[in-house]
Amino acid sequence: GASIMDSAPAYLSPRTLTNAMAYSIPNPIVKLLGICFLHIFIHGRSLIEFIKGRPSIPVDYWNYWMHAPAQSPIQAFVYSTVDIVVAESHRLDELVEFRQKKEETQRVMSKVFQDTNHVQHYRKRPKEYISFLEEILDALRPLENPCMSCRVVSCRVVSYRERGAESEQNKKNIHNSLLLGDMDPDGSHQ
Repeated sequence: GASIMDSAPAYLSPRTLTNAMAYSIPNPIVKLLGICFLHIFIHGRSLIEFIKGRPSIPVDYWNYWMHAPAQSPIQAFVYSTVDIVVAESHRLDELVEFRQKKEETQRVMSKVFQDTNHVQHYRKRPKEYISFLEEILDALRPLENPCMSCRVVSCRVVSYRERGAESEQNKKNIHNSLLLGDMDPDGSHQ
């Protein structure tokens, strides 16, 4: 299998966490209170860790990502240099480079966009995104059963109700048709 991180992981700096809160909380009052509480917590916790002689939460978290053992034969990162939530894309560059040098049993791949927002890569650049997913699948083929064939069927999420599947059996039939390639992602048969 493959582990694919889309716009993640993020270095947990106060700036990154502030951006994440600002991006995800629409109410300005709740946003302001949340950011204030976040900064009090982060800086207070960092002071406690410093006094105890331990690394701060952001450093400890990032060290985990740098040194964590491989969970799958392929690890892929998709991110953007202009992502305001993952504000420090250079850290992801460093992580990818470090893991590429470190991992002997795992392939580390990355796709870096220059103009997409947080988890919006597929929306803005669907062909490039699907091409990267196909590249990952191609890299998996030698690791899988040679009789198996893989292809990206669709990145569009379509509910079973849209396809007319009211019963569990119809859901299974539709799912199998998609997997076998007998049905297009829009629900029509080939």
